[in-house]
Amino acid sequence: MEINVSNKDEITKGKIIIRGEEIIISNERIESSATNNFKGKIKQIIPYLTNHEIIIDIGVDLSVVISDESLQKFKFKENSEAWVSFKATAIKVIP
Repeated sequence: MEINVSNKDEITKGKIIIRGEEIIISNERIESSATNNFKGKIKQIIPYLTNHEIIIDIGVDLSVVISDESLQKFKFKENSEAWVSFKATAIKVIP
């Protein structure tokens, strides 16, 4: 995601990075200290050796990393809706 980054003297273009391991995915909105909550649609589930990457569209695509156990437990499926949450501290701004 591209954003405007400003300091006292100038405004420049920047990017936001949120590691997939720092994003929580759930079937319902959860109340927690992770106050950034977005509803989205699961576009793709990509299996790896020990986990899965879920691509979810919340207006922009986010990549969420979860275990196989969590995928089975919460029954995430492509084209279904889900919620993602992350703490403000998970957001990294790259100018």
